[in-house]
Amino acid sequence: MYLVDEGGREDGTWKSREIPMRIEKGIFFPLLESCNGLACVPSTLGESDPLFVYNPITMDFVKLPRSADDIRVTYSVGFGFDAKGRKYKVVRLFDVENDPELITSCEIITLDESSWRRLEIPYQMFIGIRPAPVFLDGTFHWVIDKRFHPDGPEQILALDLSTEKFRTIDFPLSTRYSNFILLFKCGEFMAITEHGIKNQIRVVKVMGNSADGYRVRKNTHILLIKMDLPFKFALSGFLSDGSFLFELVYDFLEGNTQNDQLALYCPKKKSYHVVDVSPAPPSFRGHFFVPSLVSPSATMSQGAQKET
Repeated sequence: MYLVDEGGREDGTWKSREIPMRIEKGIFFPLLESCNGLACVPSTLGESDPLFVYNPITMDFVKLPRSADDIRVTYSVGFGFDAKGRKYKVVRLFDVENDPELITSCEIITLDESSWRRLEIPYQMFIGIRPAPVFLDGTFHWVIDKRFHPDGPEQILALDLSTEKFRTIDFPLSTRYSNFILLFKCGEFMAITEHGIKNQIRVVKVMGNSADGYRVRKNTHILLIKMDLPFKFALSGFLSDGSFLFELVYDFLEGNTQNDQLALYCPKKKSYHVVDVSPAPPSFRGHFFVPSLVSPSATMSQGAQKET
């Protein structure tokens, strides 16, 4: 894990430092989701069970119990703090048949519980390349897969972390590329992005709340990124100054040997540039993370397994 300081950009270089993410003989990879300086991670790459809640700064961690189901593939993991109950919770979407088109199961656990609890999913969600839900205002959010639910205004499926009840966020939104819809947190709002052809990205900001209803700003941004290098790009998120952060992944199958990079797009200037991060691994996946000294084991009672 490399911590990169967003604020150190005046000289054109972002400084980073490596934080080892190890526990016993295992290596945590990749970071699935984070909240308040805690990270939710699997024990090894490709393993659905067990999951850990881990502080990479203090190296304190909590091992979650295994699921009662025979999980083949976990498609989405959400980790958040229930402000009303004052508890951390983990939710995951999975399938026991190893079919990415049919995510049929959902379960949730509080860090002081000894077993996962099943929740019924009313809709199929589109997971895409950014599987983690957006956590905002105590609620997890996923994009509803319109391939399975083509009719109706339902666009986002929301799970209230306090009540553990699902609801939908409804508004009209026309899309041309339903397989390339992603959801991001943009400050105090959400943003839906649609990746189109010719490196075009449409960004639509979702305004409102559950009490007053939701609406969208039509075509908040339309980006046409000119690419002169052999890499694939993906929107990683939004910075505090409104800039768009992209990941540039070079295609090694084409004989390229360059490392992955980050790039910034400034919507006001309509310009973008590659960011020099030093040091940096040759290949990575970006994630917004704020370090802290919060202890996951401090939130535990005797219900779950505590290890330090």
